[in-house]
Amino acid sequence: TPDTIEQVNAHFEENSAVSIDNILSAKFSARLRAHIEAAESTPLPATAAEIEASSPWRVAKPPHKHRFLYLEPSASGEEKNPVQELVDDLLPSKEFRKWLALATGCDIEDFNVLGRRFRRGADYALATSHEGKPRLEVCLGFTPTSGWGADEEEEEAEEEEDEEKAPPKKKGKKAGAAAKAKAKAAAAAAAAAKAAEEEDDVGGHEVYMAGDDDDEESDAAIYKATTGDEEDNVLFTVPAAWNKMSIVLRDSGVLRFVKYVSRNAKGDRWDVSGLYGVGEDEDEDEDGEEGEDEEEKESSEDEFEGFSD
Repeated sequence: TPDTIEQVNAHFEENSAVSIDNILSAKFSARLRAHIEAAESTPLPATAAEIEASSPWRVAKPPHKHRFLYLEPSASGEEKNPVQELVDDLLPSKEFRKWLALATGCDIEDFNVLGRRFRRGADYALATSHEGKPRLEVCLGFTPTSGWGADEEEEEAEEEEDEEKAPPKKKGKKAGAAAKAKAKAAAAAAAAAKAAEEEDDVGGHEVYMAGDDDDEESDAAIYKATTGDEEDNVLFTVPAAWNKMSIVLRDSGVLRFVKYVSRNAKGDRWDVSGLYGVGEDEDEDEDGEEGEDEEEKESSEDEFEGFSD
């Protein structure tokens, strides 16, 4: 995980996407977790009308395209809960937009922010295509429950890294045959584990996928599965996770969807989604570039420790 603005920027320029762990401070995260756990322990009303009448959350419609709860920025002067603070204060703030510009090298023009809650056994967002200029899409996840796939992916990556670091051992004929048998058994176990994982998949992950220009009817079905050849079209996946921010530069034609959250999930998917329009690359004043370079250099020298409370 990148630790400095300089590392984030380098990773983003190479991949057009980056994920950052522990973006929020420990103090604020504790407040946020307590609020989410309290919200999930309280049953929601049965209908959309009752939900909207009793809370600031709204239900996304029409259901043939998407269904989830969303929270818009509020101008109310009432005391805010931690989710509303993220929607109202953090992601729209001038300070965050300045940080985002440094992290991505993009010129931020406009923005739109929504809090989102995808309820288990109910919510999803079918694939939609983005048309127009490229834009930055930020997802700040704060799902406190486990079992969404993010933890397993990190563990697999760490195991692969440890294997690569391990020095090779000299093998005789018997040792070589034993190693082959062991590798074959490991491959079979991995295949079985993958099959079991697919059966236990609880959904809830947000996926960016290359669109198929020749198939105009693909949008409505793509969210159901990404198996076989479709896996080759997946550009970036954002599993439900705790205190993790993902930034994606989305080009025109790229599809995005959130897979249906299974009733078997341990909780709901929670996040704040921000869309930021970016300007075209143009030559800037040399003085301006020098000033920004100095500012970026100073910022990148410090390790990023999460946004303040």
